[in-house]
Amino acid sequence: MTKTITKNRRAVGTLGVAAVIAVLAVSMIAMNFTSPVLAEHQPAKKGYVGGSEMTITAATGYVIEPFPFKTNSGGSILFDLTAECATMTHIKGKGKMAEFDGADVQAKVYFQWQPNQSGEWLTIPIGGDYDEAPAGDAGKWNFCEQVFAIKTNLNDLIERCTAQQVEDLPECSAVGDPIFVCDEEGNPKPGFEDFTECEQTIELFLKSAGTRPATALLMDVPTGVHNGRVMADITVNPQGDLDPSECSDPEDITTCNIKTALMIGKRLLIVEDVHLANDAGL
Repeated sequence: MTKTITKNRRAVGTLGVAAVIAVLAVSMIAMNFTSPVLAEHQPAKKGYVGGSEMTITAATGYVIEPFPFKTNSGGSILFDLTAECATMTHIKGKGKMAEFDGADVQAKVYFQWQPNQSGEWLTIPIGGDYDEAPAGDAGKWNFCEQVFAIKTNLNDLIERCTAQQVEDLPECSAVGDPIFVCDEEGNPKPGFEDFTECEQTIELFLKSAGTRPATALLMDVPTGVHNGRVMADITVNPQGDLDPSECSDPEDITTCNIKTALMIGKRLLIVEDVHLANDAGL
């Protein structure tokens, strides 16, 4: 004991007080993890890394990441997911639209487990009673969503009367007067046959991407080896005029120039054995 004190005093003179405190702190951490008693209660962590996936159609029960996990002494398990999610919507506005029309995409994420790797898959609730399956979306996270709509009020194409049109068209009273070039049926008026498309349109594309978290806590897990999986319910509703089903190859939206889609990309899942304190703080 005397030698240890002397050694630390010399260290103070050489390294300074802050350096000695840092050394002692590291020593205490090392002691905690090497102590046979404390090591039994250290949470066990395991990580799972996934690649990129893409979907362009609705998918219920889409498996993002499957994984096994083991509990040695029961307790609770924390699932912590971090994943990329990108949404893309492509819409078109034309002429006069009295109501909004557009596209929407969304992904809801939830966690399931299979006790002892057999039997029914159970959805982990977010709050509520663990003895009952969550109803509806009670066990699901709103992971990413995008709604993109448009309403247009575009006038018919307008041109300026030329000198020749003043002579030929009763609607042109003077050179430079404005005149609608399309009739009520959407066809070019006489003298404006060069206008092959009377209806004005606007096309818009919106993409957003980010990295988002989702977590779940499974309580009172029995000892053993179990299966788990991260699930997603994905909805992709393209605008009616831009529906991939109208394409020769609906699975390849690039060939159809239709870009309404949702993508779940790179992801990291941490599975951690946690020990929760009770009311007595034990």
